[in-house]
Amino acid sequence: MQNLREKYDDYKAKGYSDDEAYQLTTDSIGEVSELIASINLQQNELEEAVHMNYSRQRLHDSDFRSVTVQNGKFNSADLKGSDFSHANLTDCSFKSSNLNKCVFEGTDLTGAVFKRSNLKGACFKDCVYDRAHFKGCNLEGLSFKGGSLQSDHF
Repeated sequence: MQNLREKYDDYKAKGYSDDEAYQLTTDSIGEVSELIASINLQQNELEEAVHMNYSRQRLHDSDFRSVTVQNGKFNSADLKGSDFSHANLTDCSFKSSNLNKCVFEGTDLTGAVFKRSNLKGACFKDCVYDRAHFKGCNLEGLSFKGGSLQSDHF
């Protein structure tokens, strides 16, 4: 609304009458249905980005630092050597995934599920593990340092 008011004021400053400035301002909005469709498209793209499905992907040494992938799926993904530092992985699923030598530093793993995943040599430092599940995982050489553990399942 502020931008429309500024446009109206600009037209007035250029010497247009009240009616002309109003008409030019409203014409600049375009088709309202196009505007709404554009907003809905942006919302859908955002939802898709947050709920990404990386299942069955080969993503060695991937950079997931500081990303937000809530409710994402990394099932049967090969993520060897990937960096998830400072990422928000709330309610993500890592079932039968290769997380060998992955880095999780300052990562929010609230509600995350690690089931039958290879965590060999992975580093978890200063993470949030609230309600996280680690079941049937290879924990050989795994490093847990710092972080908060509440209602976790191992």
